[in-house]
Amino acid sequence: MSQPVQAAASGPADAGDSPRRRRRRHIRGPIWLLCALIFLGIVFVLVDKTATAVAQDKVATKLTGQRPFSGRPTVVIRGFPFLTQAVGGKYREIRVSGPGQPIAGLGAAQIDAQLHGVHIPLSDVAAGVGSVPVDHADVQVRLPVSRLGAAVGVRGLKLTASGSNLRVYAPISLAGLVNVNVTAIAHLGVSGKSITVTVGSVRINGSAAPSAVASAAERALTVKIPVDTLGFSVKAASATVQGGQLVVSGSADNVVLH
Repeated sequence: MSQPVQAAASGPADAGDSPRRRRRRHIRGPIWLLCALIFLGIVFVLVDKTATAVAQDKVATKLTGQRPFSGRPTVVIRGFPFLTQAVGGKYREIRVSGPGQPIAGLGAAQIDAQLHGVHIPLSDVAAGVGSVPVDHADVQVRLPVSRLGAAVGVRGLKLTASGSNLRVYAPISLAGLVNVNVTAIAHLGVSGKSITVTVGSVRINGSAAPSAVASAAERALTVKIPVDTLGFSVKAASATVQGGQLVVSGSADNVVLH
């Protein structure tokens, strides 16, 4: 009697062709691509930051000791990526701050400038920055309110912040015979090329001062402090008090840093 033919055992499919292995190969490709992209991104960021630091150093060197700065300023180039701005030769915003040169009788001040649309060719970043055209500049000059006392020139004068203005304490001489201690509010402003300190609301011991005293106080305490520019060819446009600091601000279009 013939034996039944045993069917050949059909083993599992080749392990190399198993669905699980195929899925692994399909996943491994995108993972390697993602890792490569992340690596290239990190390299780009590092190169961009390095190039930014080099450019900031070049601009700071250019401005060191030049008006309105008395020393080396701090330069921060805003916007990412830097390299695309460098290739185009135009930077969206550069912030420059540092100690400024003396202003009239007020002494040295802190300069804070925001420069928008700064044109620096890529060749200048590598070789050295020359003249720099700027589309728009916003500049603030800051110095302690107490510095204004010397400019007013009244012995015994004391100044404190009162909102955006100043509160004044001063002895006022009437006809050179009588000294009267008064308080007043000084309003700050800008007229032409000068900061103006205009006194009003003169009081004695909390009460409104007589007209003679008020007039004498206004004459003695109202002054003009000449300010040519705030630097970067920017003229003063406003003056106010912020946190015990006198802040003078201005802006200008189409300026050139030499």
